[in-house]
Amino acid sequence: MRSVELLAVRELPAARERFAVRLDRVAALTAAAALVVVSACQQVAGVPPPPIPAPVPASDLWEAAAVGDIGTLETHLSRGTDLDALHPEFGIPALVAAAVGDQVAALDWLLAHGADVDARTGDGSTTLQAAAFLGNAPIARRLLDAGVDVSATNDNGQTVWQTLATDWETTNAVANLYDLSLDRRTVAAGRAAIGEMLAPHLEERAAEDIWLAASSGNIDAVRTNIERGAEVNQRNDDGATLLTVAAIFGHDVVAAVLLEAGADVNARNQQNGATALHAAAFLGHAEVVRTLLAAGADPSLASDNGGTAIAAARLDWPTTRYVAGLLQIPAGDEASVMAGKAAVVELLGAELGQ
Repeated sequence: MRSVELLAVRELPAARERFAVRLDRVAALTAAAALVVVSACQQVAGVPPPPIPAPVPASDLWEAAAVGDIGTLETHLSRGTDLDALHPEFGIPALVAAAVGDQVAALDWLLAHGADVDARTGDGSTTLQAAAFLGNAPIARRLLDAGVDVSATNDNGQTVWQTLATDWETTNAVANLYDLSLDRRTVAAGRAAIGEMLAPHLEERAAEDIWLAASSGNIDAVRTNIERGAEVNQRNDDGATLLTVAAIFGHDVVAAVLLEAGADVNARNQQNGATALHAAAFLGHAEVVRTLLAAGADPSLASDNGGTAIAAARLDWPTTRYVAGLLQIPAGDEASVMAGKAAVVELLGAELGQ
């Protein structure tokens, strides 16, 4: 008998635990039944049941766009997330994230659900400029079809056409900063295709914008603007003249047209004192240098920091590329630029008697 009592004592805690579990289950079932009854009563009384909470997104908006996670994008939409919001760290909208991630489907989804095709990054750049920088023609095509503003500039005044002219070294350096793997030939081919897409838009705008005409080398458009009364010695916000812009981009015929129309060949930049000759020499545009010299450009003129055109031509490639990057102007490839610089040194040396 005592052994039975001892067994009963030993089993008592376990029995109590099993009983407590049963009570918990009964309580849970009772609570669930109560909720059903309350819900039914509310519906009978015309009171809607509590709303079902919206699902929590698996990732943030920008990551979802960058990897093409349409399901998570839809979740963000259902929760009222602003599709044009900028990433708190990188300052880009989801549309740019989709472009950088080469996610055409995500970009299409964003546009279809109201994302602004002209949304800007923290520095004022557009998704079209991002596509141009990366040479992503399919993304650019989608944006153009959606009515993107091809004339938009970033906070530094850079256009999509200038973005297309970014040299490979700068492109690759920026890509490495963001852990992007780019192939030089693929980027070049993509940019060429984007240039062809933009050509009709360029022609239309250049006929009314002499700055665009000069920078893009559109000779007919430059003449059209001049015939309509455009001032050939006007300056942009950086204090540069149209002649300097033509020199920067290596458009010798445009430079000749501007000079024929009365452009001042020795006009100085209002911010640094440099002339069009300085710009052409710095970037190795030998034909522009010839055109300017033939029109009376003075090779002895120095900029505000004391530099002459021949000194600019003698700068090495790393310095040239670095300065061009700071100014956000196209530098071209090393071989052609340095060959052009060597030719410029000869031209200016002969003019200066050196």
